[in-house]
Amino acid sequence: LNNGSTQNNLTQLGGHIIDNPNLKNSGSAQAILNEVISGNPSQLRGYTEVAGQSARVIVANPYGITCNGCGFINSPRVTLTTGKPVLDNGRLDRFQVDQGSVAIEGAGLNATNVDRFEIITRSAKINAQLQAQNLTIVAGRNDVNAQTLNATARADDGSSKPQLAIDSSALGGMYAGAIKLVGTEAGVGVKLDGKLIASGGDIQLDANGQLSLADTSATGAVNVNAASLDARGPVYAGTALNVQTQGNLTNRQTLASRDSLTLSAGGQLTNAGAIEAGVNADGSRNASGDLSLTAQNLDNTGKTLTASRNLTVNTAQTLNNQGGTLSGQTAAITAGTLDNRNAGKVQSNTTLNLNAAQVLNSQGVITSNAGLTANIGQLINSNGELSSQTDVVLNVTSLDNVAGLMSAGRLLDISALGAINNRTGRIGAKQTLLVKAQQLDNSQQGQLTSEGTLTTRISEQLNNQNKGLIQANGAMDVQATRLDNRAGKISSLNTLTVSSANTDNRGGTIRADQAAKLLIDTLDNRDKGRLESKTALTFDGNTLDNSNGGLLTSSGVLSLKAKAVTNDGGRISAKGDIDANIDSLNQEHGELVAEGNLLLTGKTLNSHQDSLVGSLKTLTVNVEQIDNRASTLSSQLDLHINGSRLDNSDGGKVLSDTTLALKVEQIINATNGLIFSKGASTLSGIGLSNVGGRIVSQNTLGLTFDEAMDNQQGLISSEGQMTLSAGSLDNRLGKLSSLEAMALTASGSVLSQGGLIVSQKGLTFKSGSLDNSDNGIISAKADSTLTTGELKNRQGGSIATDGSLLLTSAHLDNSGGSLGSQQKLEVSVTSLAQDGGELFSNGDLTLDMNNGLLNNQRGNIHTPGQLLLKNLKDVNNSAGEISAAKAWSVNAQSLNNDGGKLLSNEKLTLVVERALSNVKGVIASASLDSRSDSLNNNSGDIRVRGDVDFSVTGMFDNQNGVVIADNGLTITAASLDNRQEGLIGSTQALKLNVERVDNRSGELSSKSDVSLIGAWLDNSDSGYMLAGGNLALTVNDVINRNKGLLSGDTGLTLTGKTLENSGRLTSQKDLVINLSGDLNNAQGSLVNEGALAITAQSLNNDAGTVSSAKALTVDTRGAVSNQGGKLLTDGDLILNSSALDNQQNGAISSKTKLNISTGALNNSQASIYADDHVEISAAQVTNTGGSLGAGNSLNANVQGLDQQGGKLFSGGTVSLDLNGGA
Repeated sequence: LNNGSTQNNLTQLGGHIIDNPNLKNSGSAQAILNEVISGNPSQLRGYTEVAGQSARVIVANPYGITCNGCGFINSPRVTLTTGKPVLDNGRLDRFQVDQGSVAIEGAGLNATNVDRFEIITRSAKINAQLQAQNLTIVAGRNDVNAQTLNATARADDGSSKPQLAIDSSALGGMYAGAIKLVGTEAGVGVKLDGKLIASGGDIQLDANGQLSLADTSATGAVNVNAASLDARGPVYAGTALNVQTQGNLTNRQTLASRDSLTLSAGGQLTNAGAIEAGVNADGSRNASGDLSLTAQNLDNTGKTLTASRNLTVNTAQTLNNQGGTLSGQTAAITAGTLDNRNAGKVQSNTTLNLNAAQVLNSQGVITSNAGLTANIGQLINSNGELSSQTDVVLNVTSLDNVAGLMSAGRLLDISALGAINNRTGRIGAKQTLLVKAQQLDNSQQGQLTSEGTLTTRISEQLNNQNKGLIQANGAMDVQATRLDNRAGKISSLNTLTVSSANTDNRGGTIRADQAAKLLIDTLDNRDKGRLESKTALTFDGNTLDNSNGGLLTSSGVLSLKAKAVTNDGGRISAKGDIDANIDSLNQEHGELVAEGNLLLTGKTLNSHQDSLVGSLKTLTVNVEQIDNRASTLSSQLDLHINGSRLDNSDGGKVLSDTTLALKVEQIINATNGLIFSKGASTLSGIGLSNVGGRIVSQNTLGLTFDEAMDNQQGLISSEGQMTLSAGSLDNRLGKLSSLEAMALTASGSVLSQGGLIVSQKGLTFKSGSLDNSDNGIISAKADSTLTTGELKNRQGGSIATDGSLLLTSAHLDNSGGSLGSQQKLEVSVTSLAQDGGELFSNGDLTLDMNNGLLNNQRGNIHTPGQLLLKNLKDVNNSAGEISAAKAWSVNAQSLNNDGGKLLSNEKLTLVVERALSNVKGVIASASLDSRSDSLNNNSGDIRVRGDVDFSVTGMFDNQNGVVIADNGLTITAASLDNRQEGLIGSTQALKLNVERVDNRSGELSSKSDVSLIGAWLDNSDSGYMLAGGNLALTVNDVINRNKGLLSGDTGLTLTGKTLENSGRLTSQKDLVINLSGDLNNAQGSLVNEGALAITAQSLNNDAGTVSSAKALTVDTRGAVSNQGGKLLTDGDLILNSSALDNQQNGAISSKTKLNISTGALNNSQASIYADDHVEISAAQVTNTGGSLGAGNSLNANVQGLDQQGGKLFSGGTVSLDLNGGA
């Protein structure tokens, strides 16, 4: 290219050439533009030389340029372009590239003698070596500034895009001092399979698509900006290596730099080789290499990332370093997830900073020789290692260190928002270990150790179970909301503080060589858990369970403060004093023991099953509720118990070798409980239960209780005086005994059924009530007083004194009991129940009932002396006995002697305002005077050797009863019920003045006269009213049906209103019946051996018999019915009636005369006959089939006669006057 303007020029290719005449006026050109406008590509083969003045050479052909062994001479700048040159005012402005390709082939291109070599094209193909000083290739559809080569992408015109913007084959290669490759077309990659060598400067690679690199190196920097990068060969930068991709970045061999190395990938960064900063060109290492990696994901699996100085890694998502190595003098790692598993290594010679949402370090190593600071979301370090020779400060959301190792040469500070899992893992520090977490699992032989101090702050659970170890040579401070140390160990060679809301130390050990302080709300130390200190142990918490072999012990003093302690089968002990402030202590087979003093303060103590609370010195128990059943409270000095309730039952023991003082509101010493002291004993409170228990003092004994004392089957014994004061006392089957005087005071009840109250001296007894029933015994050797309210001495109860007894009570129930004295007995009660009981005195007996009930049912009140019954109200002696040798009396409102006995060898006087009942009872005396409102002798037996006088306002019930008087018997009553074979009899006169007498099946009899004045008598159903003398009945209505018998040997008179008789009225003498009303003798019998006179309103003798040995008179104002009946007499028979019905075989007969005066007379199928004379005055006579006759004469004056089939006859004369009738 001839650029000569003034002289001839010598050229390398053509020798001397003449000047270019076109340039004479303008002078030589600065740039030579060779624009090809034909449709064929340009072929550059060989060199192109500028003759004359050196000038920029531009070859422009939109149809392509191929260089095969081309080169350029005498040009500082060469541009090969497929773009269209665009001029502005004659000045080259830019290249407009729309198409075309520049290819380097064959013998390649040599531009080493050109300062700047440029290719501007749609695409470039480098299939041969290209050598230059400064090489720039701009590919793509662009407007490219002709001077700066800055490219502006042109709008997409829809034309097809080349496959690659720059394609450098393996045969190709670019060698230059400095290289800049730019591919601007979006999505069109750059493939550089050939070498890319910048021997004197930098390499800059810009690709808007994928960039593929092979062997690339620069003595200066390598700067890459691409959509993505595939570095398939080694890449080395003599200074800095900077790579930025919008997408993925892949290193298949080596990325290295002498100084800094920076990789930034918008997608995944994959290292399939080695990435290293601080590598000299000769392969040696320097100390100034910084490595910085930024990517969405980084895959360094099995490979290395090394910085000789600072290593910085930032991945938004995953950094996969499995089996790989991240190494730097310092290291700063930031990742979404760091996967350092499978022998991965992250290491720093100085500090290491790690920030990640997740770190997977299983079988990996993260280590630094100086400080390690990590802020991690989830850290999984199972079988991995995280360590520092100095300090480790770790902030995590959660940590999995299963079988892993975390260690620090000085400080190890771990803070976890969530859980730490250190099962079978090791976390340790040489000086200070701090662990903060929501949860910490140090189980399965996990280790948390410090050669200095150790501190944990766990907001939820710390799990140290199954041989987990937390150990420090210095002070230890463990804080966790929940601590699980089952079969684990927490140990400090110095002081120990454990703070926890809930600690499970079952089978575990928590110990300190110096003072131990346990600040634990709930502590489970069961199953041989151990809490121990060699100096002093303090527990301050809410709940402690030390059961099943649990041990809490101190070689010095022990301070225990808790709301609830369970010590079943456990032991709490101290060689010094114990100060235990426990709201609720529960132990079975447990021990709380001190070799010094023991002070126990709390609300409840439940000590069962051979448990022990004891001290070798003073024992003081200030506990509101104490349950010491089957257990022991003991002191070898004084014993003091203060509280609300003590239960020492079931073999419990309270033992003192000196004095004993119990000040407890409620004491329960039941079922073989023992309260024992060798010195003076005092027990005081509100209530005492000694049921089956023993309270024994070898000195004086004082018991003071405001309310109940229960000594059922118990023993309260004193070898000195006994003073007992209580609101009430229950001594059922119990025993109170004193060798000296006994004073017993109870404001309420005393129950001593089957019990024993014994004083070897006198007894002073005062109570609100007393029950000494069921073989209870109250006994004293001297004079005694017993004052109480209600007193029960039932069922074999015994109250006895060898002296006199003064007894004052309200109600006294001595049913089946015995109450007596050898000397005088004075009893004052408001009521007395004696059911089977005995009230006796071998002296005089005075019983003052104070107008109360005397119930001697089946009881026995007796004395050989004077019996005085005072102020009686109601007396019940049913099945009982009241007896005295001397005369005595009862003056009461009611008297029940049913089945009982009232006996006197002298006179017996009974004055009863209301009922006197002697059902099946016995009343026997020399004489009897009885006054009552009613008398019931049903099945009773009243026998008196002398006179008897009964005055009964109401009913006298003698059903099945017996009343016998050897002299006269008088009964005055409103009614008498003598049914059911009742018997009332006397030797002398029986006088009955009774309104109503029911003698059905009964007997009223006397060997002398019997008289009855009343309104009604029923003597039916085989009732007997018998008089050896005269029977006189003045009774309105008499019923004598069904075999009833009214008999008077010397005469029988009945005066009244009516008689119903289907039984018998009989007399050996005259029988007189005078009634104002009807006499019904249907099927009855009126028979006597004397005269018989009947006066009544009417007579019904249907099927009945009226018979007398002498005259028979029947006088009625009404009709006489004798159907089937008999009116018979051996004497005269007179019958006056308004009508006579003698039908159906009726018989009216007289051995002498018969006189009938009546109205209508019906003798159909019947007989009227007299041996002598028959006189008949009647109205109409019906004698159909009848017989009307006389042995001598018959005189009939009638109104009419119906004689069909009948007979009217006489042995003599017959006179019949029909008075005009027919």
